Amino acid sequence: MLRRLCLIVSLLSAAALYSADSARAKPVFRGFIKVLNQASFVKNLRETEYSAMVHGRINFFWEANKHLRFRVDSRQRLFLGNLPKQRGFRDLVGVDDGLISLSHTESSSSGWLWHSIIDRALVSYRTKSLELTLGRQRINWGINTVWNPNDVFNTYNFFDFDYEERPGCDGFRLVTNLPDGALELAGSAGRNFSNPRLAMLWSTRLRTYDLQFLAGKFDSFYLVGAGWAGNLRKAGFKGEANLYRNGQPAETADFIFLASITADYTFGKGWYGMASYLYNSRGSNNLSGLGMITYQKLSPMNLMPLKQQCAFQAAKQFSPVLQASVSVIYGLKDRLSIFVPSLQYWAAQNWECTLLGQNLFARAGATYRSLGQNVFLRVRYSF
Repeated sequence: MLRRLCLIVSLLSAAALYSADSARAKPVFRGFIKVLNQASFVKNLRETEYSAMVHGRINFFWEANKHLRFRVDSRQRLFLGNLPKQRGFRDLVGVDDGLISLSHTESSSSGWLWHSIIDRALVSYRTKSLELTLGRQRINWGINTVWNPNDVFNTYNFFDFDYEERPGCDGFRLVTNLPDGALELAGSAGRNFSNPRLAMLWSTRLRTYDLQFLAGKFDSFYLVGAGWAGNLRKAGFKGEANLYRNGQPAETADFIFLASITADYTFGKGWYGMASYLYNSRGSNNLSGLGMITYQKLSPMNLMPLKQQCAFQAAKQFSPVLQASVSVIYGLKDRLSIFVPSLQYWAAQNWECTLLGQNLFARAGATYRSLGQNVFLRVRYSF
């Protein structure tokens, strides 16, 4: 990984020398340091396991001139306690599906694991009518709140609350501005150019609604999709849908369909409510592995393990520095229930504290059994 990091630094240095207008703006460094404590158990509170994570991030941004921009972001995590000792955890957090592996892990039998990754390394060139971005980036096509079928390049995991920046992919994105919207062409690939993905998106506006339509190729599947965002009176109303078809003949073709719809509303006195639904034709009733869903990397063809699920959220802004919310994920036929209560407090502009729970239950006969109970306490300092 050190050689690859040196290569990225060298390319940025060469670009700096090449730019004739390098005095336009100085490079900007930002980041944060977070400490995340976790307590977990399945059924017996006496068997609670404790883990901690020290999470640091450094973001580098430089606008060389009015056309050229560079960005490199790195993420460092140190896991302590019981979590790093679990089988397969190192492979789970250290995965890097990019064209070039920029992930590195070190671990010890004494119970610690260190993970480092560069999740942004890009150069962007823009004019008045177009923008071209090359490198590791986030290609964000999702417009929904909880589940984003249209987000085929960088899938969002609702449960991974500690990764607000979301993962990136190695590829390109070309955006052409149109009078009533934009036309985008994007592509990415994995190691040795495996798992190629290529798609085009057209976005426009019809009356009070933002619309988008996409088509492309995802691994061995062809896809078409659409999404919208607007309002029904005073309530927000948006949704996305994707249809995948493999390259087999019609009589043996495999189809995968995902659709999500959301309505939300902002009430008076700081209250907010949201309801969302996801249909996943690939879903099943297999609930194995849900206890580690916070750290899993999801696929846009399988956003949740179940076929039908709903999400509900109620949030209250008590003051400018204090907010509370409760989210519920419910499997309609599989009787899965996930409760996510949270409390956030901002002690200062750059100090934030979050208390959050992830409580998973599944129905077994007439009763519910625990799949995992997690409590997180996070303190964050931004600079």
